[in-house]
Amino acid sequence: MHPVTTYSHYETYMNRIAKGEQNVLIPGLPILLGRSTGTTGPSKIFPIKKDYLRATLFNFLLISDRKINQAYSNGSSLQRTLDLKYYVYWDYSEGGIPTGQIAVAKMYKKSNLLQALLGVTQTTPAAASGIKPRADQDNIYVQLLFALRDKNLGLIQTLYGVTVYYAFVLLEKKWEELVNDISLGRVNPSLDIDREIREELNQHLVPMPQRARELNVIFSKGFDNICRRIWPHIKAVTCATAGQFAIYHTTLKQKYCQSVPVISTAFSSAEALTGIQQCFENEKPEFILSTLTTFYEFLPIELADQEQPETKFADQAEVGKEYEMVITGTTPLYRYRTGDVVKIVRFYKQTPVFEFVSRKGQLLDVAGEKTSEACMNKVLAICSEQYWTARRLIDFTCCSSIIADLTNEKTETLLPFYIIFLELEDGGILTEKEKEKLEIVLCEESPMYVKRLRNLRNIHKMTVHVVKQGTFEKFGKRIFNSRKLVSRDRIKIPRILKNVDDFGFLMENLANDLNPNTVN
Repeated sequence: MHPVTTYSHYETYMNRIAKGEQNVLIPGLPILLGRSTGTTGPSKIFPIKKDYLRATLFNFLLISDRKINQAYSNGSSLQRTLDLKYYVYWDYSEGGIPTGQIAVAKMYKKSNLLQALLGVTQTTPAAASGIKPRADQDNIYVQLLFALRDKNLGLIQTLYGVTVYYAFVLLEKKWEELVNDISLGRVNPSLDIDREIREELNQHLVPMPQRARELNVIFSKGFDNICRRIWPHIKAVTCATAGQFAIYHTTLKQKYCQSVPVISTAFSSAEALTGIQQCFENEKPEFILSTLTTFYEFLPIELADQEQPETKFADQAEVGKEYEMVITGTTPLYRYRTGDVVKIVRFYKQTPVFEFVSRKGQLLDVAGEKTSEACMNKVLAICSEQYWTARRLIDFTCCSSIIADLTNEKTETLLPFYIIFLELEDGGILTEKEKEKLEIVLCEESPMYVKRLRNLRNIHKMTVHVVKQGTFEKFGKRIFNSRKLVSRDRIKIPRILKNVDDFGFLMENLANDLNPNTVN
């Protein structure tokens, strides 16, 4: 049998394709190069053929839409969709091939018929896609403006749960301005939008004073379950809610979308579309294997450290067991280890249904940038050795700002950002200038992070906290006691926090910049 493979087996060939060489791995040239976001190391590229793009578009746009309609409206619907998205910057390879994240690539080069269909079924005019993010979330503001005008909105969809969450945060802050714009029938003149785009958008608007009065009454009563209250006929919100995005599902359900289903429609990566939500009535992200373009094997997680482990076919996978996915597909990859760890939860007939468990080396991901643990370790090492003189790093953990929002910690921005907790030797502290070095070095080491921070501007600058001496030792004891581990040597400090209580514990033990006391 052919051995299992990793990206190193293909890298040379992928680079040749990127340079424009034809007939390497696939006939001719790909129409796109799908780029991974570098979760477990450097970003990877994969050639995307037209037939693969067509198949994945079929899954995402047709199957999921039909399933949602069947689950929540007993058939087809003429309701429109709010498709939340940021401005897309396309890169090109050395050979001139369009290059980007496969999730965005799936929406690239649609047919004229599909473009016309989306123009009718989506609330936001096509002109809005040209709004560049020179100011925080102006493009999301415009998308909210058009969606709020439509009381009969049927669906909100986007790639990531974080986008939906911060759209509602923006709505809560800017609702009075939005209501005024709806009443007047205009795009807010304070938004930093090119004149040509503004004029085209304004052509789609007319004054709607009655809808504005209605929204004013609704917003004045607060934002609990606001999604259902402003759009009473909405069927669902669809976005990624598996893995690192699970916390956004929790947050949305706690406040903005209490009675609206929040569903993860599919599970995919740069390598393949691997799963479709098996039951759309169930908000838990559980996916049935998508077999249109891919053949699957399952590598038992306990054998993951072996160079050539024995795998199982789909029908041999066991319910309750965890596996790393191994795929053979049209990307083209052969017996390729994806790095995605999944758990088999049941079978639908003879096909496994799985839930996502983890991604090897994954650390932080608030806007699709996926900063790996290896990358963050390197950044911290550079800072400790070159910029934080005489301050040895003891331990660290990180989280996204959504945790702070859950604990009512005040933040200065509507955008998500990283929060880093550090403990230094002997209770050392850092100056603000030294803290800023962490972000500077991360920008140097992570192209995806700097792109979202400085170009796309959908990430705010990070916050760095230094905790008291002994904090992480006490944190380890908390983990041991709360998780009932067999022995202390099983304690693993989480590199990404998801527990509100853990965040609160660290915030309670921040070092005083003038007098960094030890933990009692």
